[in-house]
Amino acid sequence: MHSRKVVLYIFIYFTFIPMLQCYNMDTEHATLYLGRSNDSLFGFAVEFIKTETGYELYIGAPKENTTVEETGAVYICNVNQDLCRQFYQGNQNDNNQNVNSDRSPYYKEMFGSTITYVNDTAEVCAYRWTDKSFESQNYWFMPGRCRHVNKKSSVIADIPLPNKQKYIDESRQEFMYGMAQAGFSADGNKDDLFILGAPGMAEWRGGFVVFRENFLEFDDQYDLPIFSYLGKCLMLS
Repeated sequence: MHSRKVVLYIFIYFTFIPMLQCYNMDTEHATLYLGRSNDSLFGFAVEFIKTETGYELYIGAPKENTTVEETGAVYICNVNQDLCRQFYQGNQNDNNQNVNSDRSPYYKEMFGSTITYVNDTAEVCAYRWTDKSFESQNYWFMPGRCRHVNKKSSVIADIPLPNKQKYIDESRQEFMYGMAQAGFSADGNKDDLFILGAPGMAEWRGGFVVFRENFLEFDDQYDLPIFSYLGKCLMLS
């Protein structure tokens, strides 16, 4: 009986070996990039971009302190040099801010936790962005947000847009998009179609936000059980 177990173990071991794939990493010619601080989570999200002159890395630092605590930032790093420059910070181009305050919608939003890049446009997300504009009605929402940003750091679009009517389903007495955390994951394709994972949508059943130019659609999944968290990870094929 003991010999049969040994034969069985050997059979299982050699059966699964072909499923493994290995690769070599060049440690002698590696380029090391460091964030501004140890707790900025520099490198939490990375996107490898081919340019006309070579390659660049888009690197997220979602807990970096800019003008608001842990609002986050994104850097562009030259692959051939140990050199990075700040590409975009979470609250850039916004004039109505409560700087250095937990009352700010950007407070601890983790901008740069998700990055995807298609057709010279970066989709940078902050899934913890909080809409506090309904505080007088005793509501704080966490729909999350993403910014469509071009190479010149100009905002093309903010998605999704704040909308309290879509935040709550009054008939169900449930959150619709109010706690969606859109941008927890994201992907795009060459047709300029972007999909954002929103695992908190529809009372944490999960769902997606589909965006293309001026088209914005929410795809909730009410047929799933509560706390399914659909959209925590996604990929367009």
